[in-house]
Amino acid sequence: MQKLVVSNNKRYLQKQDGTPFFWLADTAWELFHALSNEKADHYLKTRADQGFNCVQAVVLAELSGLTTPNHYERFPLKRNEAGLFDPTMPDTDGEYSYFDHVDYIVNVAESYGLYIAMLPTWGDKFFARHGVGPEIFTPQNAFSYGEFIGARYKNKDNIVWVMGGDRSVENPLHLEIVGSMALGIKKSGANQLITFHPCDRSSSSELLHHEDWLDFNMIQSGHTAPSKTVELITRDYNLTPPKPTIDAECHYEDHPISFRPENGYFDSTDVRRVSYWAVFSGSAGITYGHHSIWSMQTEEYNFPYYIKSWEQALTSPGAFQMRHLRELCESKDFQNGTPKNDILAKNFEGVNYQAAFGSDKTILVYSPSGLPVFILKDRLENRFTPSWFDPRSGEYQRAAYTERDDCCMFLPPNSGRNFDFVLVIDEG
Repeated sequence: MQKLVVSNNKRYLQKQDGTPFFWLADTAWELFHALSNEKADHYLKTRADQGFNCVQAVVLAELSGLTTPNHYERFPLKRNEAGLFDPTMPDTDGEYSYFDHVDYIVNVAESYGLYIAMLPTWGDKFFARHGVGPEIFTPQNAFSYGEFIGARYKNKDNIVWVMGGDRSVENPLHLEIVGSMALGIKKSGANQLITFHPCDRSSSSELLHHEDWLDFNMIQSGHTAPSKTVELITRDYNLTPPKPTIDAECHYEDHPISFRPENGYFDSTDVRRVSYWAVFSGSAGITYGHHSIWSMQTEEYNFPYYIKSWEQALTSPGAFQMRHLRELCESKDFQNGTPKNDILAKNFEGVNYQAAFGSDKTILVYSPSGLPVFILKDRLENRFTPSWFDPRSGEYQRAAYTERDDCCMFLPPNSGRNFDFVLVIDEG
């Protein structure tokens, strides 16, 4: 595998040889902490077969990652003389340590062509907020831990580093801890890309955009309705200097809407909507997530907040449908495109909002509810071939249109919830 780098136009990611890279990740925060070798292999192979090319996972995990051992009864850190978990004392002793298990998973991911977006720690280890913690990091030991983990994986080309972990940077100490860990990674000789995973409905750009170590931004549009993905991605896209941005945590499939089970659960329709919104607004890719998979829920999951096991969730509809977004973008010169909502003669609000994207050769317009798409005539070439792309199946069908005074109206094949379509206009 090749390391990922920022593209020449500073908007997207690519491989070292210049091959465009559309980020299609899955969220598996508890992967290193919860799964055995066999289960991890099954998970990674399944995701690779479904078209994913990246997995987001945490070394010092959220769910009691310091105090509960992994499947092999190993802990990531030793305790110091004061009895506290010490980031300068990673437990690499003996046969098949915690970090040996992390090594195994990184190598298996590589064998399937998967990148690992590796969080050295979840954010509650430096800012507990509502998490279990404990808070163990200082700027000094964060740098040391960064050096350790950077040195261990500096030669793995399928690693992307992710600082933070569902936390904001709310004071100078947080900023110093996060920056020290990133600089420790760099000091080790690791030169893979580095980003930051923020808390709900926010972006890394809000405080970190100008940090030298931050190669690209992440947003978390989150699990509250309505989604803020368009607002957050658009704001990042317009920043100077330009950096790629990715919605790395949007609506999880089967997650309680706005965290309340009585509201119902986000389904594949909700997941597709925010994913296409994000990408057509300028996101360099998208991260899918399932509520039972990030946490690796077993048959003992807790109703009604989780409604199935992680192995059942592997075959949820949204997981199969994400590859169609990747394949569409890869087939349409995605990295030379830009958001193009100014081509629309009319748009809609809320869940019916339409997002347009395109290059010199192609226009893509996402209609979340199958409502008509109105495109200004003067933005269309005289010769063009319109079609409808189905985000559920990846199939195309020809599109008819009606001319009006200043625009052309394209009517999707169907409309209503679960009938989203992408209008694809290619040069004729």
